[in-house]
Amino acid sequence: MKNKIQRKISNTGEMKINILNNLTIKGRWLLTCLMMLIWGAGIAQVDCNLGLACNDGIQVSLEDMCDVTITAEMILENMDFMESDYEVTLTDGNGVVLPSNVVDGSYIGQTLTASVELLGCNNSCWGRITIEDKLPPVVTNCMDAIIDCDDSRVPGVVIPAPVFTDGCDGIIQADYVDVAVDQLCQNMFAEVITRTWTATDASGNTATCVQTISVNRGDVMNTVFPMDFDGMNAFECGDVTDTLDNGAPSPDVTGYPTGLDCPNIQYVFEDLIFPICGNSKKVLRIWSVFDWCTAQDTMDQQIIKILDTRAPVCESAGEILYETTTEPGLCTGTFTVPAPNVTDECSDYSYIVGYKPIDDSGDPFTDVNYFNATIDQNGIYTLYELPIDTSWIVYTITDDCGNVSQCYNRVVVKDDEAPIAICEGFTVVTLDNLGHAELFAESIDDGSWDNCQIDRFEIKRNDSHCSRPQDLQFGELVEFCCDDTEVDYIMVTLRVYDKYDNFNDCRVRVKVQDKIPPEIDCPSDVEINCTEDKDNLSLTGTATATDACDVNVDYTDNLNNLNSCGIGYIIRTWTATDQQGMTAQCTQRIDVITEFPFDENSIVWPGPKTLPGCKAIDADPDGLAGRPMVMADECKEIAIAYEDQSFYGVDGKCLKIIRTWRVTDWCTFDPSDPFYYYHTQQIILENKNAPEFITDCIDRTAIATGCEGYIELGAVATDDCTDESDLKYRWEIDEDNDGDIDFQANGNNASGIYKAGIHKITFYAKDACGNEGECTYFFSILDDKAPTPICYGEVVWVLDNLGQATIWASDFDLKSTDGCSSDENLHFAFNESGTATSLDFDCFNVPNGIAAEIPLKMYVFDESGNHSYCDVVLILQDSPNSDACENDNSAQANIAGRILNETFEGLTQVEVELENMSVQDHLMNKTDDEGEYAFSNVEYYDTYHVNPYKNDDITNGVSTLDLVLIQQYILGMREINSPFKLIAADVNGNKKISASDLIDLRKIILGIYEEFPSNTSWRFIPSEYEFDNTENTWDFPEDVKIDELLISEEDIDFVAIKTGDINGTATANSRGTTTRSANQLMIETSMTKSAGISYLEFYTHEVEDMIGLQFTLDFGQDVDIRSIAGISLDLKDHHVNKQRLKEGLITLSWNDIKSVNIADGPLFKISLNGDIDQSLVQLTSEVTPALAYDGSG
Repeated sequence: MKNKIQRKISNTGEMKINILNNLTIKGRWLLTCLMMLIWGAGIAQVDCNLGLACNDGIQVSLEDMCDVTITAEMILENMDFMESDYEVTLTDGNGVVLPSNVVDGSYIGQTLTASVELLGCNNSCWGRITIEDKLPPVVTNCMDAIIDCDDSRVPGVVIPAPVFTDGCDGIIQADYVDVAVDQLCQNMFAEVITRTWTATDASGNTATCVQTISVNRGDVMNTVFPMDFDGMNAFECGDVTDTLDNGAPSPDVTGYPTGLDCPNIQYVFEDLIFPICGNSKKVLRIWSVFDWCTAQDTMDQQIIKILDTRAPVCESAGEILYETTTEPGLCTGTFTVPAPNVTDECSDYSYIVGYKPIDDSGDPFTDVNYFNATIDQNGIYTLYELPIDTSWIVYTITDDCGNVSQCYNRVVVKDDEAPIAICEGFTVVTLDNLGHAELFAESIDDGSWDNCQIDRFEIKRNDSHCSRPQDLQFGELVEFCCDDTEVDYIMVTLRVYDKYDNFNDCRVRVKVQDKIPPEIDCPSDVEINCTEDKDNLSLTGTATATDACDVNVDYTDNLNNLNSCGIGYIIRTWTATDQQGMTAQCTQRIDVITEFPFDENSIVWPGPKTLPGCKAIDADPDGLAGRPMVMADECKEIAIAYEDQSFYGVDGKCLKIIRTWRVTDWCTFDPSDPFYYYHTQQIILENKNAPEFITDCIDRTAIATGCEGYIELGAVATDDCTDESDLKYRWEIDEDNDGDIDFQANGNNASGIYKAGIHKITFYAKDACGNEGECTYFFSILDDKAPTPICYGEVVWVLDNLGQATIWASDFDLKSTDGCSSDENLHFAFNESGTATSLDFDCFNVPNGIAAEIPLKMYVFDESGNHSYCDVVLILQDSPNSDACENDNSAQANIAGRILNETFEGLTQVEVELENMSVQDHLMNKTDDEGEYAFSNVEYYDTYHVNPYKNDDITNGVSTLDLVLIQQYILGMREINSPFKLIAADVNGNKKISASDLIDLRKIILGIYEEFPSNTSWRFIPSEYEFDNTENTWDFPEDVKIDELLISEEDIDFVAIKTGDINGTATANSRGTTTRSANQLMIETSMTKSAGISYLEFYTHEVEDMIGLQFTLDFGQDVDIRSIAGISLDLKDHHVNKQRLKEGLITLSWNDIKSVNIADGPLFKISLNGDIDQSLVQLTSEVTPALAYDGSG
């Protein structure tokens, strides 16, 4: 094979040959140097005939300062000229041109397009480069160290901590692993620790360094034994909480020998325990210390006393008030005493109970009565003959060591037994001469009784007739008055109170009597004229009467001695009657006299009349028509009568009346020879006034319901002669006010349903005389509801052969409707004023010559001018047949979008595949930290599929809390309302949520599975997809198909769902990491040994409301586990993964369906064969992160 490499020699005489793609040169090569120099200029001439070829898919790593200059030499396959002869232009994935060809750390992971142009030749090529960071962190200060046994081994305390830096300033994760090797006795050091550090930057580059830490050997003779705890510093029994199985205080409390933390020195202790009383004791602890290298040993004794000197504690002393009641019929009570709330930290205790009535001394513990107390077989005390009111209940408590304490509560004995009220059966009360009487409560008591003591009596009336409302309330007495004599009897109630305000009632009937009769005095006899009123007491006088209560004075007249004209005398009898019906009487005489005779000269007759009106009542003789006037006194019995003849409509008059009058005096009238005075009167009634409408004739409006509306239409008129009920009404309606009468009818109510519009109505009213009045006004039925636009959301329109198109707004109408206007009368436009009913388009509106997406608003108007609109899109296309528009051959479409989680965070590093179904081509892209992806320069008219995929980082966002939430959902204890979270809960992808999902998820958390067995780590749903039913979420699409690409589609978005993440804690993107140490979470352990078995217990402090726990347990050594048993935790086999036990690791994930409270003490216990080094055991997040959850999540 022959290869040819051409390179241009620079004007310095130097030439650089760059063999790309790691070519290996073998055989003989002919190096031909073409040197074309322009003498005098010193510049090599560029040969524009040479083509340019760029490499594609180049990976470029940033340099030490976290940047790199992209040169033509990196891009070109063959570089024939100097670097200065080329120009390099960089463009990012969004088509944005970079300001220079220098890129920095912000472009790590991005693929850029590098274009190389040969200057002056209009010749270029391009290739894609991916920016990477391949430089590891820099390590400094990684120094060895020599420490003593007791020195801290935490980095940075005694042992220097290395310093890690990175050129790109990212956050570095630094971890270390210690390998500790015990040294033989002849070696200088007891232990040598090899600490290997690993630093990882944000791009995954790592650097390591190793520290050697030598630990000096200890000396047994430097042992310092712990102090004694006796005498003044002896332990109080209740203060010792950390004890061994034998009950003695743990050395964690009493101290260990110090200066011994070296492998060659070990110590043991033995306890001898001497009981004192209760749980108090004396411990003799014998310490033995050995140096296995020198065979030296030493011993010492430690004395530890645990004493009980504290009396028992009675909680809530004095704060509780108990209640009991008296025994039936007695004034004392019995009370069963609750046991005291006693705590004693060390010993058992007993107690006795007594009582003492509360007194002013405030001392409950002196002179306590213990005799009226009994105790049953269950140790329950009962107090007898407790006095009324409040007493102290006194508890005297003694523990096993003789410590005594007292406390008390209170009990109140209440008398809730009401008195027995006994009333007299019937009582009579007599009013005094002032009509008043009083009745005291004690007066009607008939021996009432109470078990303790009667306090008082009160009385009230059940009703009141004496204007004393206070008598309706209980009091000392009630009053009676004259009104009470009007009823048969009055009911009163006696209320009997005991000393404790218990009461009872009884009722008594009271009869009120008035036994004093009235007295009366008559007026003198009088004489009156017959014209005077005999009943005018101011003329005749009035009798006077007196009584203790109300008295009524009346009279009766005996008229037998008067003639027919009222002349003669009257005997008047006066009677006084009181409320009891007792009476007194007297009589009076009244004489009646008369004068003046009667004849025709005494009569003045009425003359003819012409009067306004139309009814006979308008000719009332007591009105304008007149009546005969008779000059006579009242002693004459003048009789006046008339008869009318009525004639309607005579001579254009409403009414003509011929009235005949006759007059006589009954005092002189002789039935055998009757005599009358006669007279004839003519009366004419006329009226010209039309009826007047008394309702307002003003315009009115109603709102349509649908296309019609109901409206109240009415009018009422009045007339000065015709009754309103006799008026004749009619009405006419001119619908739409167009001059035509459309409806008419008799009556004055035209209320009803009318169509929308403005209409005119006229009411007419006619009286009995033919006069007619009218009332006209307009009424409007308003349609104020806008039409409902129903549009085609997107219309595709192809330009004609001339590249033109007229688009009508109605082209977007799908089936718009209006409640009133008919659909064919709806009006469509592209503007709110309704004038732009169509729009013209041409090739100018299609910039790429293929298609364009144009947003528009389409307005719909009804006949009333109401309007609404909808947003629509016009897809305007050039005709593929005529191709009238000039195509922009350089124009290509973009397909882009974002992939966000449910909380709208961008998901990074999602592989997005763009499949061109037309040519079976595939493109790949990855989302950035914003979740964005883009495919540029894709061909129009082709069919595409967009498929996102991501199946890594399976534990991201997955924790034991998610197990809790799924389990509570399965059991119906919690709702999962989001369809995305339901999909996340379907861990095994079988379109349902069940216990099998819990099994797979726990294995992921425990590190048993490295990937989901039948699912992917992430699922993706097109963001425009809408779920019909949250409970039926399983049939959803996971890709997007574009049938024919006519315009750029830049909003192909997806919703990302992290499988197994129910509480939404998955990290969608990462711009850095956090530093963590090897001991991120510590726990307390206690180890005991027996018969070659080590028992490791894991303790925690008091924890409330815990529902889940997970962690990785690193033993730091080879172990052989016999069993793992829960103590405070209900631990099962499936909660633990022991598959990595060869690495010294187990993982644990525990949860319960409800939160639990855990007291101080061990959580669980691990039994192991052989001895283990407890100091190496630590809680980490190496496999399963160390996390705990309370009930709130």
